[in-house]
Amino acid sequence: MLMTGAKIEGRRIWIVLAFAACSLGLHTPISAQIMDYNRWKIDVTPYFWLAGTTGNLVLNGEPHPIDVTFKELSDFASWGISGHVEARKQLWAFIADVRYRDLDSQEEQGSTDLKSTLFEVSAAFTFFRSFEYPVTFDVLAGLRYFNTRWSIRDAASEPSGEENWVDPIIGGRTAWKPGEAWTLSLRGDIGGFGAGSSFSWNAAAVAAYRVYGFSFILGYRAWNADYESGSGTELFKYDLTTHGPGIGFTFHFGGGS
Repeated sequence: MLMTGAKIEGRRIWIVLAFAACSLGLHTPISAQIMDYNRWKIDVTPYFWLAGTTGNLVLNGEPHPIDVTFKELSDFASWGISGHVEARKQLWAFIADVRYRDLDSQEEQGSTDLKSTLFEVSAAFTFFRSFEYPVTFDVLAGLRYFNTRWSIRDAASEPSGEENWVDPIIGGRTAWKPGEAWTLSLRGDIGGFGAGSSFSWNAAAVAAYRVYGFSFILGYRAWNADYESGSGTELFKYDLTTHGPGIGFTFHFGGGS
């Protein structure tokens, strides 16, 4: 009986040790991820969008339709540059994004030079994140500032002007890591609500491939704003959709993403 009890006790010890070893093996990578999750991480992304623009522009009461597709960009003096900075810790992320675009659109009544700047500040909160399955879902809110400067050459009066407005925005995003180096993400937001634009929206899909401290990114983005001010000969109306593919690099600081 004593030997039998000793064998049983020995088996119990081995079972406890085996369970502890398995638990340690399972939780070590999770613990490492939690430590990384508690650090500040900063991503800096310069990017360039090869985007076309279509829609309606009313300047001093005169309509100026814009229709520059992505395929036609080589026929126009068009360029732009953008940048994105994001600081993340635990469940929160703070975002700054700026886009500048200079589009010279040729029309029958003249040439419209349209310079646009969009600047966003927002905060995102992660309401779902799985350490075991690499998927996150965020909600976000913030402000987007629009600045539009325009001039019409070859027209009788050669009018020019500038408009500014700010849209509150709300939206969401999700990211999925199908592999160690790959990240696929989607983002969408809406804004305006009459506070700035009557309505605006923004959507993007991005694939990123990470190599050491930076990632190559390739994506597609589209945004639209419907804004109006003034009346009669002072009417300004901006209802344009800009969309197209983009490329860039993300530089990572402060740990993994």
